[in-house]
Amino acid sequence: MDPDFRGQLQSLGYADTDYDSMIFHFGDVEFVAVPHPFRGLVLLVTYVGSRSGAHFETSVPRGADLETIVEAMQAAYRTVHPDKANLLLFHKDLDRKEA
Repeated sequence: MDPDFRGQLQSLGYADTDYDSMIFHFGDVEFVAVPHPFRGLVLLVTYVGSRSGAHFETSVPRGADLETIVEAMQAAYRTVHPDKANLLLFHKDLDRKEA
């Protein structure tokens, strides 16, 4: 996996797997990040609920920044849970300097 992607994913809480991929769980949604030679980074999204399930993928282009990865994850989460559309997976801390 691209070292830049690996560092970005680790900062989000992704863990290494036995393969060239990384995994992250948010509630009942599983994200597996896999490098792709043409598409950059592919996120495999899996959700299994009590009466429904979903499995799909989305991709993030090579050279994408951390914000783009987070936006792709949030869009995927909203696809699975449209009722939780306002929920943020990650909170961006504001850097406030006191005068």
